[in-house]
Amino acid sequence: MIKELAEKLAEGRSPATVNRYLAAVSHVLTVARDEWELCDANPVHRVKKMKESQGRDRVLTADEQTRLLAAAEQHPFLHTAITLALATGARRAEIWKLNWSQVDFEQRHIVLRQTKNDKPRILLLRGLALKQLKELYANRQSAGDFVFHTASGNKSLDMRSAWRTALKKAKIQDFRWHDLRHTAITRMAKQGATLMELQLYSGHSSAEMVRKYAHLTESQIGDKVEQMVTLTLG
Repeated sequence: MIKELAEKLAEGRSPATVNRYLAAVSHVLTVARDEWELCDANPVHRVKKMKESQGRDRVLTADEQTRLLAAAEQHPFLHTAITLALATGARRAEIWKLNWSQVDFEQRHIVLRQTKNDKPRILLLRGLALKQLKELYANRQSAGDFVFHTASGNKSLDMRSAWRTALKKAKIQDFRWHDLRHTAITRMAKQGATLMELQLYSGHSSAEMVRKYAHLTESQIGDKVEQMVTLTLG
């Protein structure tokens, strides 16, 4: 029965999604067995997990970033949108459909009330991203609430065409908007952020989703272990 369930879940879904669903079912059955004593075993343990794709690992280099931002300067919003993505690690829709009512300059953050995971999230605004948003707000010519808007000001702006033009002008290949998010999270990991910090920063639903960045923090952890051993063991 469980095997048939796994096969049914696999229809039209990625291996990662199937594994997450099976994990949820497994948790329910484990509770039913250990706490409620409704069953004697957890049959999900006998189902082999599907092999998951490692996913893309494309990050923006410093040189590419310089070229990309230079190419985006002629557009009224694209430069700021890219800076915001690299500073906050937010998803494309979270940035492109951003409202001024979500931006709190005093607290230096953005409040995301509707996210992919249906959980509110805070994006911290610091440095260039904060400065550019303040300038955009001060010079805005629309009474609408959208930060990045069409000429009428009543709709959020679709920047796909401008994005493709900027990439071509900057001579950057094999790069997607979502890779800006991956770049931001990767850079945070290299700064020594913990898995919990990365989870809060990225808005991923679980620590498992950011575990692929763990290898980037191994050197920092190694330094901390060495300091601890030196201090406590000599």
